[in-house]
Amino acid sequence: MVKKEFKIKEGTFTAYSKRKGKTVPQMTRIVLKNPSKYNTITVKRATLARNFSKMRKAKTHKHGK
Repeated sequence: MVKKEFKIKEGTFTAYSKRKGKTVPQMTRIVLKNPSKYNTITVKRATLARNFSKMRKAKTHKHGK
């Protein structure tokens, strides 16, 4: 079995959001409300951004910050 190597492209969804003139949370909501209008990779990135946001919120609530 051949193992594929993936290049990590940090900040691509952030850059995409800035190009569209939106913040990451705004662009996340827009993409996830209309996933059929966007590329599947963009939808996956928006989902990941939403999940990281939830994780960050849970961590701050857990530590009382």
